[in-house]
Amino acid sequence: MYSMYQFSRKIGTAVVSSLTTALIGVAGYVSGAATQAPGFGDSIRRYMMALPVIGAVVMLIGIGLIFPLNKKKEEDMYRVLSERRKAAAKEE
Repeated sequence: MYSMYQFSRKIGTAVVSSLTTALIGVAGYVSGAATQAPGFGDSIRRYMMALPVIGAVVMLIGIGLIFPLNKKKEEDMYRVLSERRKAAAKEE
């Protein structure tokens, strides 16, 4: 289990590093320049405001696809939990 955690961290780090480099290029960063273009700072600010929102939307979509919880599933889960609690109480 821990190895899966480490592997996913390494993949995540590689993806984020690559995306960061690409976004800095898209924002207008010029390597080796004494000063950057005037719009570079504004572009970075826009990305820094938009990326957490985009990430949250992607996570919510992922959670909805992986664990779609509706009223029927919720009732089923509570029913199963109730049955387990009754069975555990009988064993004591």
